[in-house]
Amino acid sequence: MSPELHAAPGASASGGSADEVALLHVNVLGVPTWTTSAGLSPMLDSRAAVLVAMAALDGPVSRNHAAELFWPDSQGNARTNLRVLLHRLQQAAGARLFATGDRLALLPHVRVDVAAEDDTLVERCLQRGASNLRLLHGVELPGLPDAGNWLAAARRQVEQRITRILVGWLDKRSAAEDLGRATGVAEALIALNPLSETGYRALMRVRVDAGDRAGALTVFERCRQELDEHLGTRPDRQTTALHREILRRRDDDGAAAQALPLRPLLQREAELADIAAALAARRVVIVEGPGGSGKSTMLAHLARERGDLCWSADAADGQAPLAGLLRLTQHIAKLALRSGAAMGVTDAVERLRRLQALEPSGVPAASLPRLARDAVTFVVAMQQAGHGALVIDDIHLFDDTSVDVMAQVLVTSDELMPSFGFVLAYRPVRARRRVRALCEKLTMAGRLKLVHPTGLKREAVLQLMPPAPGSEAERLATADRLVAISGGTPGVLAELVNAGEGAEVMDDALPQPIRTLLLERLRACSSTAEGVAQLASVAGASFSVALAADIAGLSSWKVAEKWNELLLAGVFDARGFAFPLMEAAVRESVPDAVRQFMHGEVAKALERQGHAAERIAHHWREAGDYARATAQACVAAAVRLQAGDLLGAIDQLDQTLPEGERSEPPAPAQVIALLQLTALCLEAGRMERITGLLEAASRAPAGLIERGVSTALGGRALLAMGQHGAARAALQSAMPLLAADPRARRDVARWALLAGHGAGDAADDALVTLACGDLGGMSINEWRAEAASVQTPADARRAAEALRALGLLPGR
Repeated sequence: MSPELHAAPGASASGGSADEVALLHVNVLGVPTWTTSAGLSPMLDSRAAVLVAMAALDGPVSRNHAAELFWPDSQGNARTNLRVLLHRLQQAAGARLFATGDRLALLPHVRVDVAAEDDTLVERCLQRGASNLRLLHGVELPGLPDAGNWLAAARRQVEQRITRILVGWLDKRSAAEDLGRATGVAEALIALNPLSETGYRALMRVRVDAGDRAGALTVFERCRQELDEHLGTRPDRQTTALHREILRRRDDDGAAAQALPLRPLLQREAELADIAAALAARRVVIVEGPGGSGKSTMLAHLARERGDLCWSADAADGQAPLAGLLRLTQHIAKLALRSGAAMGVTDAVERLRRLQALEPSGVPAASLPRLARDAVTFVVAMQQAGHGALVIDDIHLFDDTSVDVMAQVLVTSDELMPSFGFVLAYRPVRARRRVRALCEKLTMAGRLKLVHPTGLKREAVLQLMPPAPGSEAERLATADRLVAISGGTPGVLAELVNAGEGAEVMDDALPQPIRTLLLERLRACSSTAEGVAQLASVAGASFSVALAADIAGLSSWKVAEKWNELLLAGVFDARGFAFPLMEAAVRESVPDAVRQFMHGEVAKALERQGHAAERIAHHWREAGDYARATAQACVAAAVRLQAGDLLGAIDQLDQTLPEGERSEPPAPAQVIALLQLTALCLEAGRMERITGLLEAASRAPAGLIERGVSTALGGRALLAMGQHGAARAALQSAMPLLAADPRARRDVARWALLAGHGAGDAADDALVTLACGDLGGMSINEWRAEAASVQTPADARRAAEALRALGLLPGR
């Protein structure tokens, strides 16, 4: 959303001409925010946000209807409450939002994003993700059933409109439209409704347009799994027909199989040298790495440079025994026909077909030697076509039977085909058991060379980055940051640079292509491992094996097993998430309601395990349980204060009391924390906050003691401003309210004596008696985390010292 302000026609806040009234941009899609003269800020009143959305979507709203909707049980005060709400809204925005009259209509200078043009909403989706297109994200209306029903219906209406917009954009996009943008739109459709097949079909078509047939088939599998897991159904006829059509699209010349990514090859000199040396030494090269690590780009470069045959497996190669091997050999047979070396190749392909028909469940061991001898025929054909090695990408997609045959060929290749090399690549987490067994066999035979593509460094990123204005130091810093947040992952870095993303990428929703690329790693894992990763993204620094075992009900060794699975997928490293963008992508994949629930479970587990209150308070706050969050924040603030960290204690309470100076009444559990924060601010000299904090505390029901402490804190503030007479009166009026708290009465008596002395009054004997009262040895340095206090320990010491200096308190 653009923060600039423009002049707009319409009524002004005072009711006159609005030629000088700035445009007020309001976002009700995503978390409700607005841009005022102070900049971008959240809309803090849920009723106000819903009212703006209602007027933008439904048109002018009757004042009576709005009042009854938001205050159904106000017993005749609904219209008054509405007027107060509108007044506070005008004060917060710096301008009036609604016209006068019986119907609440938005004024012309108020621009609401939900009323934007279709193309604008598409751009917002691409920039910030589908989660920012949910109407009034995070707003709930407990206790207001009619308003809640309107919000639920409006959310469905907005979701349907945005779905139509995105589908329409995909339907009319030109062939030259950026495929990355199309992928983002299709992924947004899926995010809006993961159980609707519209988005999956759109993404399948986009992947096919990009030449990624295997990716399209993977999207179908993702759709099938979602429907099966959540609805127990299968994809509908339209989706199944598209799947069959993609399966039939085989490039007879093998061009699609060889059309690997054309990203620039960067920083792969060491890996290519290792591969060349291994092939010269008659070793089989296995390239191992998660998605986006640069395997495909490196293999494509290797094959082009050496003139080798490069082949890419796809999802269809694993759907039947021998499917992968049969497709590969058919392609080799076509090469042989063109080079005039078809002798024996056609017969070998036919034998393979017959074997597949006769042995639908797999190849018997007795047939493997014969298949290995047939492999020599195919190798000869490849050599005569000018190839010196066979490079296969994504071998993990081959069916088990094809892998068994490949294992027999590779183990015997040193004898049967000594002048031919093999390079295979796979993603570890997706590898079938037989792929791992193949690696073990080659290791035992002393013929395996394992290559792991490393993450890119600064120098490689600088080659990707276009020239830009600014100092070289800034350019180097940007490259270093991109490497740090991406873990040097080539695919992610290429997307970041192509999208022009700089250091601000972590401050907003991830671009859709990057999110998709990273989540492919997560979706390759088991559902249990995915749950562990999502829990880790929510728990943050609090995550541990013990925490996951406690929450998920798994044994520690089971959690460690899933950690290893995530490690192989490139989601985790030995310490946690492999890199910050991976953590951000996983966190964004967790639905908001689930994320909130998980924060609550983390908070409970941390409490059971005796962790620091600061961490527990954070998770209760994210879970939306402000009562528990406030209680833990008070404990955390007490710990900080005891350690002498006054500003840290203030920060702890500020984080848990975002409502402290807002228009909405605080929850009862927050009143004590508000009063504690007032005492802390008095010690810190932050007088500008005192009035707002005390007003916020006064808007919630409170007991006598809290009311007394609030009055006493007001008196202390007056004393700090030099208004001694008013301070003495306020402090003395607080004392009857504190009859049940002897310590607080003694503390207030001391401040009242100081105020009276400043006003020139003689010392009151009753106050002196109270100020000198014995409280059973209670330390003056004690700060009670669970109770409101009129002072901090430091202020208590200062008051005592001042009274001793005046002779009103005995010495120590």
